[in-house]
Amino acid sequence: MRYLPIDVGNRTIGNICNCFVFINISPLNKHPNVLFIISTSIGSLLFINTGLWTIIIRILTGIDLMNRSLFWCKINGWLTYSGGCFSLMCNCFAGLCQCLILLPNIKWQRLITRTRAKLISILTDIIYLLIFIPIPIYYTNFQSSTLTR
Repeated sequence: MRYLPIDVGNRTIGNICNCFVFINISPLNKHPNVLFIISTSIGSLLFINTGLWTIIIRILTGIDLMNRSLFWCKINGWLTYSGGCFSLMCNCFAGLCQCLILLPNIKWQRLITRTRAKLISILTDIIYLLIFIPIPIYYTNFQSSTLTR
């Protein structure tokens, strides 16, 4: 458990570096597959920073953010699940895109474009946010911080 903050910090820095590199280096930025990789990094950032930082803060300081705010309690689960699934799905799309590009048939290679990659990423994000919307609506495992002391 003592290495968890270092691990989470390294993963956060790595995801930010991925976004920065793939957005700013123009030869890499032209490929439609890059949009899926950037989306994977964004989803992973959401997953790591909403899910694990709450645990790290509780371990290091003893402050449990989940018991202090009903809003944070509900939004934390929603963004953690949505971000994790979105990241995984965009990673799968990146692999599929790479397979399509490597096929010998030109028709399959032209199937994925930057516009389609943007559309797929946005729709995937919306779908996962909608799939997990019952979490903030129905999740009620919240105790006021005055009761937990």
